[in-house]
Amino acid sequence: MAAKRYSFVFYIAILVAIGTTYAVFKVLESTKASSRVATAPVVVATRDIPDGVLIDRLALTVAQWPVSTVPVGAYGTIDSVAGRVTRVDRSADSKLTCRDTCTELEVPGRTVAQAFEARVATRLRTTAARQPRSRRLP
Repeated sequence: MAAKRYSFVFYIAILVAIGTTYAVFKVLESTKASSRVATAPVVVATRDIPDGVLIDRLALTVAQWPVSTVPVGAYGTIDSVAGRVTRVDRSADSKLTCRDTCTELEVPGRTVAQAFEARVATRLRTTAARQPRSRRLP
């Protein structure tokens, strides 16, 4: 009789342990689900891309960014960026937005090389204007 009682208590303890384990699992699973951050795809440079260079598909990758930090105008697919021209220098692992790129058609009457030369000349003039007179470029 005592052996039956101990067996019964043992089986009840096993059932309670299984039920408790399942309950703890569900609580942890719901906590994990509520702490997930919503993400969105953002096109990122895989290498340094200088100003005025045609962007190829090998220089890009898609990364998942938290939705709250995705910049306005960020590209979501590589096809939307490939074949465009950079307006500013982009370092590796930096996002690409519509403000960072342009098409050849957006530079009326000029080739990409001419637009790049004009941008460099403007940048040199503004850099020279910011320097003290004793250090100005000729």
